[in-house]
Amino acid sequence: MKLGEVFMYSALIVFLTLPFGALATVYAESTRVFLDPASQIVGAVGDSYTVNVSISDVSSLYGYELKLYYNSTLMNGTQAIEGPFLKSGGGQTFFYTVNFTDNYNSTHGLLYIACTLTGNLSGVSGSGVLATAKFEALALGNSSLLHLADVKASDPNSSAISHEDSDGSVTVLPEFTSLFAALTLIIASVFAILLEKRAVRKSRISNRSNTETFRL
Repeated sequence: MKLGEVFMYSALIVFLTLPFGALATVYAESTRVFLDPASQIVGAVGDSYTVNVSISDVSSLYGYELKLYYNSTLMNGTQAIEGPFLKSGGGQTFFYTVNFTDNYNSTHGLLYIACTLTGNLSGVSGSGVLATAKFEALALGNSSLLHLADVKASDPNSSAISHEDSDGSVTVLPEFTSLFAALTLIIASVFAILLEKRAVRKSRISNRSNTETFRL
């Protein structure tokens, strides 16, 4: 192979691999703010449940603020708690619930929180829980959206950290659904036992018949 051909093939390989490597790097370092779990089912009215607001693959996070909207006809907000992520760097934090109301409007409630490190710190990198919101189910309903909005994250220089946001959902099931599931399981178990006994009985009859035939 000529030297020119070797150079051409080498350049082609470099050209083809660089974009994929760059994309993989960008994807790996993409910061996300998301609800965890992304979706959950609550068993009955009156049950309490929690939703974590988490962050992943962030670099030098110093502070954040965010809003979480929820359907107040289906759930009540009861408490907002600071998550362990910002404190994991060893510094002190200031966590503030700006607003937590079930009466943001006629159909929705709002959780508005902010948190920042204090002092001359370099920020926290990695992934973890920013905050935890507690709710109580009020009524039955289909999947209800939990919407993250106006999410802001910044580094120690007050520069914005770019990120992607992901919403979540909650579904409250009627109580009879759980009862129906339990009854279905019981019926299925009894049916399986009866089938097993029938199979054993047939096997015994078959063995007895084979034994009598053998004696003859």
